[in-house]
Amino acid sequence: MIWRTARLLFGGGGTLGGVKKVGAVKLHYSNWVLSDPTRALISSLHHPLVTEYLIRLNDKRVAIEKWQEDSVSNSNIPPLLNKIDSSPFDYVKWNTTYRDEVDTAQKVASVLLQLDENVALRDQLQAKATRNEGDEEMLELVKEDVASFTEQLRALDGDVNALMERRIGSDDMVGSSTNVWNINVEGKAGGEEASLFAAELAEVLRAYAVECRQWQIRPVEKGDGSEAPLTNEFQVCGDKVYRNFRHEIGIHKVQRVPVTDAAGKMQTSTAVFTMMPVLDPVSVNVLEGDCKIDFVRGSGPGGQGMQSSSNCVVLTHKPSGISVKCHQSRSALGNKELALQMVAQQILAQKVKEQNSSVHEAWRNQWSSGERSDKMRTYNYPQNRVTDHRIGKDFPLSSFMNHGKGLEGLHDELNAISDHEQMNSVLLKHIQGEFGSAV
Repeated sequence: MIWRTARLLFGGGGTLGGVKKVGAVKLHYSNWVLSDPTRALISSLHHPLVTEYLIRLNDKRVAIEKWQEDSVSNSNIPPLLNKIDSSPFDYVKWNTTYRDEVDTAQKVASVLLQLDENVALRDQLQAKATRNEGDEEMLELVKEDVASFTEQLRALDGDVNALMERRIGSDDMVGSSTNVWNINVEGKAGGEEASLFAAELAEVLRAYAVECRQWQIRPVEKGDGSEAPLTNEFQVCGDKVYRNFRHEIGIHKVQRVPVTDAAGKMQTSTAVFTMMPVLDPVSVNVLEGDCKIDFVRGSGPGGQGMQSSSNCVVLTHKPSGISVKCHQSRSALGNKELALQMVAQQILAQKVKEQNSSVHEAWRNQWSSGERSDKMRTYNYPQNRVTDHRIGKDFPLSSFMNHGKGLEGLHDELNAISDHEQMNSVLLKHIQGEFGSAV
């Protein structure tokens, strides 16, 4: 699981072709509760931030419960205030955020602290220059206790893993926003050859989606309710689409002799992969009552009927100030629903920017000019090689492009790496924020 070890993390490794390479990142945290020997002992079980998170969360629970008990018996106990801005501490919000975690945190913290005490005693006894018979007996007992507490911690492994999955998942707004995504693969630098490669890449990605991930592929719906033909732009529906396809966002560079080049000259072209969520406005709390909706006459292509009827919608979302205009559909109701969805997408993008998550950079930077130097992956046909520049690894091109079979293992590897980074970001945010502050 991602919370077991900290060997692979994004960042730290410089760049190649404008793409950040993967490398080891030093964890910038030093205020550990557990000693170095204890953390080393259980490193194969849990990432050190996981144990730190659980101990600190339990400490917060104890402090809050003590305040509640004191306030019942003593009316002079001052109210709980946040340390940072002295605002009233919101216990309801705190309880909502952490109530599913405090029981596990209490169990694990108790075992960890007892383990830490016994490891310290064990090391103290072992460091003695001379040990008498009583010391030897004590050392054996302590070693047994260390082994016992380690096994107790191992028995709680399932609870800890489930807790971490929920915690990290709840902080990933993009991945949990929807199961339906619009995918687009567009040829950029390289003219006709770029377009040909984009079409090939789109076909590989569709095969990967269906055969490797069991997702559904369907054409993108037009504004009038009809379906576009299955081209380089298509819709993917399924579990964890964003989790895997986010690794394709960016510039794909191809080096080969185009079939259209009679001279047989090598050419370098690019295709750009982008993805956008198909959102239910409810998923980001876009309520029709919060919007100012005006129906006006349409403009532009669409015929006299479109331009003479008041089917075009101008919708302004009052809380965010976002305003959109939609006249894709021939019906006013259809345009209103599309406009609500457009607002939802913009609000989601704003929230992602506000959220300091590991997916933010990929989201913000996915629209690109398609310059050849910004490639995240290179497909070299003469050398039968695919190079993913983020991890600096090569793959045989023929098997990699065969129904997208090479993508499954690559995505799994990149997911493991980004999960480490996401875990660091999420857990540090809660630990350093003192779980809502106050006490």
